Amino acid sequence: MGAALLIALLAVAVSGGPVAPPATPGPELDDDFCYTDGCNRTVSSLALSINTSVDPCQDFFQYACGGFVQDTEIPPGMTTVSIISQMGQRLREQLQGLLAAPESASDPASFNKAKRLYGSCVNTERLEELGVQPALRILEAVGGWPMLLAGSWDEDKFDWLSTLYAFEDIGIDSGNFLFSFGIKIDVPNTTRHIIQIDPPAFNLDVKALDIATQLRRIQENSRKMEKSAVLLAGTDENAGSIKLEAHLASMLEVSLNQGTKSLEDKHNLLLNINRMNVSSLQTEFPFVRWMEYLGRMLPAGAGASLTDAEVVMVSDLGYLRSLGAELAKVPKRTLANYMVWRALEAGVLPLLNEKACTILEQTSGNRASDCVHLVQTNMRMATAAMYVRNFSSVEVRSKVREMVQDIGKEMLHLLESVEWMDPATRQQAVLKAGAMHHHVGFPDELLNDTLLDDYYSGVEVLADRLLDNTLALDKESRRREANKFRTPAKKREWTGVTGYADIVNAFYLHSENSLSIPAGILQGAFFQNDRPQYMNYGGIGFAIGHEVSHGFDETGGLFNIHGLMENWWEEETKKRFDEKVKCIVDMYSTLRSDEVNATVASVTLSASLTTQVNGVITQSENIADNAALKLAYRAYRRYTARRGPEQGVVIPVVERMGEEPGAGPPGDTASHSPHVSLKPRQMFWVSFASLWCDKHKERELYRTLRLSDHLPGVHRVNGALRNQEAFAEDFNCPKGTPMNPEHKCEVW
Repeated sequence: MGAALLIALLAVAVSGGPVAPPATPGPELDDDFCYTDGCNRTVSSLALSINTSVDPCQDFFQYACGGFVQDTEIPPGMTTVSIISQMGQRLREQLQGLLAAPESASDPASFNKAKRLYGSCVNTERLEELGVQPALRILEAVGGWPMLLAGSWDEDKFDWLSTLYAFEDIGIDSGNFLFSFGIKIDVPNTTRHIIQIDPPAFNLDVKALDIATQLRRIQENSRKMEKSAVLLAGTDENAGSIKLEAHLASMLEVSLNQGTKSLEDKHNLLLNINRMNVSSLQTEFPFVRWMEYLGRMLPAGAGASLTDAEVVMVSDLGYLRSLGAELAKVPKRTLANYMVWRALEAGVLPLLNEKACTILEQTSGNRASDCVHLVQTNMRMATAAMYVRNFSSVEVRSKVREMVQDIGKEMLHLLESVEWMDPATRQQAVLKAGAMHHHVGFPDELLNDTLLDDYYSGVEVLADRLLDNTLALDKESRRREANKFRTPAKKREWTGVTGYADIVNAFYLHSENSLSIPAGILQGAFFQNDRPQYMNYGGIGFAIGHEVSHGFDETGGLFNIHGLMENWWEEETKKRFDEKVKCIVDMYSTLRSDEVNATVASVTLSASLTTQVNGVITQSENIADNAALKLAYRAYRRYTARRGPEQGVVIPVVERMGEEPGAGPPGDTASHSPHVSLKPRQMFWVSFASLWCDKHKERELYRTLRLSDHLPGVHRVNGALRNQEAFAEDFNCPKGTPMNPEHKCEVW
């Protein structure tokens, strides 16, 4: 009976029907509550997320998101689910309807190419017909995969650099192998581009993980490699030798990964700026024929004009030294096995038949959604244009621009009022904040058919060749990047992140002193045009404030008003800033995720290894979160001062099995009632917290805590709110409670 009651209550909460005022208002209710369609829709959603049995002064994440955590299932094939991932899925469903439509002569050619790419992806019948033959053709072109060839592979014919070129010619990015090449913004001088050499994006990025988890990841990687090799071979006749060779290739990747910087050092931008000319590069790292390599990676004309004096950026000198030592001792056969596996794993096997995808465990179980994501990844400008032309709103764009202006003004007020800045530093900070450029929604170029078609004119997309299509598109993308060599860096280029309109995210670019709020995030929990503004300021207002604040975190503070690297801080002010940052780092480093068991890797681990937040690698995001709440809250207060007060909401209580009756906010006299009433300022905080409702599988939560610069929702919410005096006041949290500690940290 309990389960049936739960289902009935959930059905009422999400029915979409109006939430009527209680017939007999309780003492905490008055007529000042919102019952519009927009409010009712939001209330229905919040009713499923909020857990009123939790005291908000003890754990606000559980108060705002406990229902979501309890009732939401992680989808098959996924390791986490969140409000934001659900928004992303909804966006992909919107795009799916557009991409699945027939091609039309009246559409831009780029749209038809995107539809053709999508069609080649969902055409599983053709993929099964092709089987693994596309992969076998690639192996033949690069000299074969040693573990498939047993004794017939000739190591005397193997040269790793020549093999790298062969993969590049096919269209496979060699940046996944030993090191990556790119033409990037020159960080110290953001007006120009520079050649940059980085470590590869390792699949076995295990350096920061505990030994038991490393072993599990190595075993999983080796097992996938073995199964893939047997699939391509068509027989398990050499399964024993394949197993050994797969293990050796996995261990090589782990050894290479161990040579990279610590996560803490990667986080420090100043430690990643190492400039040297090609002559010095060749002297210090002679295991690469650098002039030959750079000449091959650059456009033909540029490569021919390259000299030893050309300056390049190397982000991790220690890694290149370690790589040289590894290459000097690793058997050629193991190196070849590793390189071929990285190519197959990253860019070939996921584009074959169902068996190959199943081995890699790279499917969500929703083929259409996976294919939309593939088209977005490979034809971002086309899908962004399709999205904004069908789902964006001029009115929404205008309203959010107004919010950006409001929050920008609050940043100016904040900079003008902080007591620890000296006048000269304050002046530079104010100038930078005032000059910050804002992109909201999308660049107008996405409405220009000619520009879009020209952008993709160099690529032919075939109706039934998924692998060929993606390789051609990836190769063209790298060609465009290489063509930026020796060209001035363009500010606010429409084909950069400002054009990523079909994404649920937001960005700040240090090199441009600009923020971008894409159209894709202006939906759902972040923004609705027909609901009270406290929800929007707690949603997209927070996101705007977060990106604005990045201009003044420990990395943003290295760049001036024009996005150029410059020290504009007076020495004593910088020391005070660093002290405030240390407070944030130390505070977050005390946070733990106790739901990560000490047996997460099937062996006993120390609690600190499994549950502790890394306050160093997350500091930029944490500083921005704390400042964003203050900015958005103050902007909302000024909004109501201009426009007048708004109405609160009444949220029906969903009683869940095993829960005590709702606690409600402190002082709530109707804690056992079938509803909870929240005032506008309280709803601001609830709206913020509800953005970060998430649920992780245990190992994914552990991985996030160890490797990500973004914290799980529980720490993003509770960590930032503990430092907000206004939050404690609005929820009447007594001093000394978990959500209102005696000691608080504040940078801005």
